[in-house]
Amino acid sequence: MDERKSLVESVLKGAERMPLNQERKLFLGYERSDVIISYDRASLHSKETLKEVENIIGQKRNLKLICNGTNSPELNMKYIQLASRHQQSFSIVTDEEFEGDVGLVIIQSSSLQ
Repeated sequence: MDERKSLVESVLKGAERMPLNQERKLFLGYERSDVIISYDRASLHSKETLKEVENIIGQKRNLKLICNGTNSPELNMKYIQLASRHQQSFSIVTDEEFEGDVGLVIIQSSSLQ
């Protein structure tokens, strides 16, 4: 009975967030195997990258764009507008544990955490 009470208390309080593994730190919270393509922050400023992202999200269904919350809001907005135009979902994520310079990843929606 005490074990069950402890479990219920844990659920009600909310479990502590599990630390991200090394791969998830690099890919904005996702495993490399879930990522279709990733872009570093610098490449997101180029028109070629914008066109490439548009081609990818225009050709496939059930994708999700994950933008790094440390990108400028204006930069993220360009990609969010693309996602909306192509009826793809998107998210902006920020986590102090993220490492590296990844500014955007595209995943299959079935890969959602």
